[in-house]
Amino acid sequence: MVDESSLPGFSERAVDSLTDARSAVNSASDEVADVGRHFKEAVEAAKQPRTVLARLEDLTRAAPLAMLSIAFIAGVMFVSKRQRRY
Repeated sequence: MVDESSLPGFSERAVDSLTDARSAVNSASDEVADVGRHFKEAVEAAKQPRTVLARLEDLTRAAPLAMLSIAFIAGVMFVSKRQRRY
């Protein structure tokens, strides 16, 4: 025979289920808040003015071959200008 006092009752199981559900909702709510905070920070960072060096860095990452070509042409122009002086 099973002792019924040692088995959890319907109300105890319901309370346990509600407690688990509440912790899951709280966890999901925290995650949503973190995502919202991260998104807000990204939007604010995008609004900030960028320096010329940062823009050049982004262009170099986006098109390294084009930036290498521009650097080569600028170097050739610089050297040819210096050679004409001497």
